[in-house]
Amino acid sequence: RGGILGLFVLSPSQNSKAFGTINRKVIHIKMSAELNNIIAKVMKVPVSRVNDECGPETVDHWDSLRVLVLLDEVEKAFNVRFTLDELETIRTVKDIKSSLQHNHGISLGK
Repeated sequence: RGGILGLFVLSPSQNSKAFGTINRKVIHIKMSAELNNIIAKVMKVPVSRVNDECGPETVDHWDSLRVLVLLDEVEKAFNVRFTLDELETIRTVKDIKSSLQHNHGISLGK
C-alpha cells in the first residue's frame, strides 16, 4: 500500500478504532457544548464566557435559585438525577462536570 492513497487505507480493525476514537471525541465536544449552552442560557452570559471556573464569584447571575434551575436543566439534558450531596457540593462549572463524570459516568472530555 504505497503512495499517497496508502496513507488513507486502514484495516477494518484500524478503521473501527480510528472512527471510534473520533466518534467519542465528537460526542464529548457536543455534550460539552450542550452543557455550556445550558449554563449560558440560565446564567444569562455569552457562551464564550463559560469555563470551568464559572461560579458565584465570577458570574453575576449565579445565585441559589439559578443554580437549582441550572441543575434541573442539566438533569433533563443528560438524563441524570443529582443527589442532595451533589447539590450541596456543586459550586462551579468544574464541579458540575466532575459530578457528571464521577457520579453519572458522563465524560465531557478535556
